[in-house]
Amino acid sequence: MTDNSLKFKSIDFSAQPKRCVIALHGWTGNQESFVPIAQRLKINSTRWYFLQGPYQVSEEQWSWHYRDNDQWILAPAKERLRSFLLDIAFKEFSPLDIYLIGFSQGATVIYNSCLDMEQTIGGLFPIAGYSGKTYGSIHKNQKNTKILIGHGRDDDIVPVSESISINNYLQEHSTNTELYLYNGKHKISFNYLNKFSSAISNGN
Repeated sequence: MTDNSLKFKSIDFSAQPKRCVIALHGWTGNQESFVPIAQRLKINSTRWYFLQGPYQVSEEQWSWHYRDNDQWILAPAKERLRSFLLDIAFKEFSPLDIYLIGFSQGATVIYNSCLDMEQTIGGLFPIAGYSGKTYGSIHKNQKNTKILIGHGRDDDIVPVSESISINNYLQEHSTNTELYLYNGKHKISFNYLNKFSSAISNGN
C-alpha cells in the first residue's frame, strides 16, 4: 500500500529489470487481472506493477472511478496514478523506461492521466477504453511517445468509435500513434499483446 492508498503487487522477469510495465485493470478487476498476461508474455528484464483501483465494487472487484450524481468522477484516479509514478516508479526507473497498459476503465485512466504529463514516458498502451473527452491537451514532451491503441471491432461494451475518435485527435498532435483494430468484442487480443511486447522489447 502506498501513501496515496493504491494497492499493488509486482513481478520481476529478471534479477535486475531495466524497464517497467504499469498495468491498470478494467471495471471490476483487481491487481490480479493482468498477472496471467504478464506471465504469458514473460518480457525479459521487465518489472510489472499491477495496480488496483481504489474504489471497491464487491469483495474482489474494484474500480478506478466512482459515480456522483450520475457522473463518473475521474480526477482522484489521475492524482493517485501520478503519485504512484512520482513516489514509486520514477524512483526505480527512468520515465523513458516506463510503459503503461490499461484495459477498458484502465485505458480511460491512461488517457486522462498521462497525455499531459511533463515527463516523457516510454509508451502508452490503452485498450478498449472510453476517451471520456477528458484527455485535454497533449504535453509537448509526449509528442513522440509511442501510443498503441487497441480495440475489438465488435466491442459491445465500449464502442470502437471511442478509440477511433481519440486516435483521430492524437494523429493531429502526436507523431507516434497507432490504432490497431482486431476481431472480437470487449477483450484483449493476443495479436495486440504481441505488438505491445515487441514495442517494449525493442524500446519502441
